[in-house]
Amino acid sequence: MSKKVFISYRREDTADAAGRVYDRLWRVLSKPNVFFDVSTIGGGENFKEKIVSAIGRSDAALIFIGREWLAPVEPAAKLVSGKQATTCGLSWVPH
Repeated sequence: MSKKVFISYRREDTADAAGRVYDRLWRVLSKPNVFFDVSTIGGGENFKEKIVSAIGRSDAALIFIGREWLAPVEPAAKLVSGKQATTCGLSWVPH
């Protein structure tokens, strides 16, 4: 049975590296076993529900942390009054 991998990244600073890893992993594990938001979530689907579900089914997570990881994300920064999303109790950071 293939292992399931969840890839988490921030589009602003690690999308290129995460994308390259995804391209290699799905060839080994098959696409249904590698979660990568832009390739796994379809238009109109509930982003948060898909993320939470995928994390729950995963055997491993690859977290790409770039230089801007702790910086506020627009428009998320506006949603949390300019504070960092991680300090406002958000369990996931919108891209």
